[in-house]
Amino acid sequence: MAGRDYEKTRDEIREAALRVLRERGPEGTTLETVAESLGYTKPALYYYFKSKEELLSSLVLRELTEALVGIREIGDRDGPARDKLRALIRLYLDEHFRSRGYSSILHEMRSFRERLPPGPERDEIRRLSQEIPKRIVGIMRQGIESGEFRKEDPRVLGGILFAMLSGVLAHLEQPILSGADADRIRASLEEILIKGIAP
Repeated sequence: MAGRDYEKTRDEIREAALRVLRERGPEGTTLETVAESLGYTKPALYYYFKSKEELLSSLVLRELTEALVGIREIGDRDGPARDKLRALIRLYLDEHFRSRGYSSILHEMRSFRERLPPGPERDEIRRLSQEIPKRIVGIMRQGIESGEFRKEDPRVLGGILFAMLSGVLAHLEQPILSGADADRIRASLEEILIKGIAP
């Protein structure tokens, strides 16, 4: 029971850190601000996380693991690569609009992984992060082989897709996109990307 309570509290702290991160950005997300948002003292938080880096590492690892579940499911399902690509675009955007999870965190904390203290969480974040582009390239390779996508190096197409998704996520809060309807952004991005790599 105590172990479950400990993990439940750690998860509540991670959720609070995600909220603070959304509101204040990486620099404004500290143990003090997270503790304050929960009505805790900073020393109470130390029982669960020893530093801001440890807390953010744990948060990133959790969000990355959840994102990969969806990405793996899309890549492993049967069906045309075009449908998988649509599902991947929806996953990225829906995850951003719903919870501002891993893909959004990654853009807000670009250099975060380089600043992580050595340890198993950093190694696991690096390992899992490398799987995302491989999965995207796998979808591109399938589409090229089936004739759905233009004959290009699948790594190039995957890199372009990833860059475009990243660019959109990075600019969703800018005035030019901030008032746009989420469904319209999603539909437009699907159409532009899929038509753009069609043969």
